[in-house]
Amino acid sequence: MSFYVQFQCCGVDGYTDFNSATKWTKYNNAAGNPMQIPPTCCKLKDSDAFLKDQTAELVDNDCPWNPSTTNSNQNTVGPPCSQYLFNVLQLVFSVCVVVKCRPVLHHCLVRFFPEHGLLC
Repeated sequence: MSFYVQFQCCGVDGYTDFNSATKWTKYNNAAGNPMQIPPTCCKLKDSDAFLKDQTAELVDNDCPWNPSTTNSNQNTVGPPCSQYLFNVLQLVFSVCVVVKCRPVLHHCLVRFFPEHGLLC
């Protein structure tokens, strides 16, 4: 869930993902209402503190039960979490390909462009 804090997003495709999610604990508030979103989807007073020691101090303590555009990351400007996740995975894959394929790339570059004296 620190992913949500880091990228200020909520859910894979949006905050409504949690309406049907069953694998998270939805605590009830004093009125007996279950959480609508996890606290990590809410705006935090200090997101760096959360990322450092998992201490979440919400801007609005009612946010998990009554999220809005002002107290949560449900409608932040920017792509949904799925896009951030895709970008991270794409970067990891690209690095893996370059590291694993470096000898092959080097061989191809030297073989097909010997006049340039490419050194990888």
